[in-house]
Amino acid sequence: MFGFLVNKPIQRKNAYFCSQFVATILKKNQVIEFDKPLALTAPHDFQGLTLLDLVYEGKLNTYLQDDRGEISMTLPSVFV
Repeated sequence: MFGFLVNKPIQRKNAYFCSQFVATILKKNQVIEFDKPLALTAPHDFQGLTLLDLVYEGKLNTYLQDDRGEISMTLPSVFV
C-alpha cells in the first residue's frame, strides 16, 4: 500500500491490496489489460469498465444479511 501512496509500484509475493488483487485476477484471466502497473490500480480504475457489472455495493459483513433471498455461491459462466 505504501508504494501506491507514493505512486511507485512495489511487488511482493502473495501480498495484494483489494484493487490490485482484482486487477491481477482480471489480467491473468485475460479479461482486461491495464495501462499501468497492477500495484498502482485504484478502485476508481474499474468504474468506467463497461464489461463489468456491479453485483453488490455495501459492507462485506452485511452481504449475506441483506434481503436478497437465496444466495448463489457459484461463479457466473464468464469465470468458469
